[in-house]
Amino acid sequence: MKRAISGLVVLAILLLATPGLLQAKPGACKIEGTWVGFNTFGETFVMTINRTGAKSYTAVGQSPIPPFQFFEFVTGEFPGVQGDLVRSGRNAFDSSWILVNWIDPTYDFDFDDFFSGAGCGDGWDLMAIAISGPVTMPTCDSFAATFVGDFIVYSFGTDPFQDGCNMGNPFGTAEALYQRLPKLP
Repeated sequence: MKRAISGLVVLAILLLATPGLLQAKPGACKIEGTWVGFNTFGETFVMTINRTGAKSYTAVGQSPIPPFQFFEFVTGEFPGVQGDLVRSGRNAFDSSWILVNWIDPTYDFDFDDFFSGAGCGDGWDLMAIAISGPVTMPTCDSFAATFVGDFIVYSFGTDPFQDGCNMGNPFGTAEALYQRLPKLP
């Protein structure tokens, strides 16, 4: 009995000496919500992320400025992006996104400074930018993304991933940083 009491006293002293030992680890950050941020291409987005499953989420982002406004062949913009995220770790996600633009069907990509090597030619109606990359949450009120994207031209009524021409990505990796929309008082 004396031994059991001594063991309990030692255990109590250890627990008091290390207060963090009994504290539960904080839960994973929640990515659901409304976010505002920007990427290294100079685009600003307001993003809403909603849970769709145990580890899956969907995202819709809108931009006040047309994305990729520096492309002369873009004739109309869907100023938004849509995506899916899957939790891959405590505060980490794998993500896939898509952005679509109308393009000038007479534009010949074989003579474009950025896309000439792809051999896509002309006659396309739309361009999809298919983006993927990791998303991490350094704090529960911020997330950072690193992504690469492929530029795919395709025609109305076709599947861009099967029927389009993938022009690749001459721009390399991009970064994005978002902050959670603060709660108003």
